[in-house]
Amino acid sequence: MIFGVKNKLSDSKGIFKVKRRSELSSEIAGLEKRIANMKAHLSGIVREYGFKNVEAFYKALHQAKGAYSDYLTSLQKWEQQYGEKPQSLHDKLKAKAQEAKERQSEKEYRQNKDREALEMII
Repeated sequence: MIFGVKNKLSDSKGIFKVKRRSELSSEIAGLEKRIANMKAHLSGIVREYGFKNVEAFYKALHQAKGAYSDYLTSLQKWEQQYGEKPQSLHDKLKAKAQEAKERQSEKEYRQNKDREALEMII
């Protein structure tokens, strides 16, 4: 955005465009001030999350992206070797809870059926 304004400023030459040049110069100064404020705010944000500066944040970000990329490649190799995705602990717990619920409903069904049979006999 600032580059477009600077290009407009460089294009406005001549005696009759003095007012336009001063408007564009003040707009550029405002944009540069806004950019400086944004950079300061960004630096404050990364410090809140425990990084020394933005450079340290980007370094950690690139390391995390590399680790994630390594994870995806090893997952892909594992899937090729064993044919399916490994089941997460959360999914395993969910499956066990579902199995327990099914067993409980089966047990209740059998108990109700047994009671009905006893009532018919009596």
